[in-house]
Amino acid sequence: MLVPVAILRLAEGCARLFTWAPRHLQAHLKFILNANIRGTYNIQGGAQKHGVKRVLFVRSNPATGFHRRETWLDAKSEIRPDSIYGVSKGFGEFLVRYWYDPFGIETAAFGLATVLKNR
Repeated sequence: MLVPVAILRLAEGCARLFTWAPRHLQAHLKFILNANIRGTYNIQGGAQKHGVKRVLFVRSNPATGFHRRETWLDAKSEIRPDSIYGVSKGFGEFLVRYWYDPFGIETAAFGLATVLKNR
């Protein structure tokens, strides 16, 4: 994970930032905290400090993994994490919402999903 100072330097002069914090579902909590929680926090803070108004946040299946398979999900679907990794991705969604309300930093949440063929 990049340290906050490095992220702040990378954000300087950017119009948009992209955050992707992939980790294996069973990764050690230390890695999940650094990549998904601290990483998202640092990216959003860097965006705020340097006036970046748009961030792309990658959401993944584990944030909504405990919905039944028959359930169709969309952008308004409730967060129902299936792992600590999923909890961290859900927390990231709350972080980006926090930076929107008081600071106006827009974030598009791009969802990665598994699509299964109808049987």
